[in-house]
Amino acid sequence: MSLIIGEPNLAWGMIWVVLKSLITQQIVFGRIISWTVFLCAYTMLRTVKS
Repeated sequence: MSLIIGEPNLAWGMIWVVLKSLITQQIVFGRIISWTVFLCAYTMLRTVKS
């Protein structure tokens, strides 16, 4: 997996980590952070595609 910021692989990696954390932990504070990271990764993917 490449670690270059803005690369799709990094964004997918971030999404994967977020999804795993959402499944394994039900902590509200953790969910807020997870959704923030998820939205950042999603925005990165949309920026790369367009």
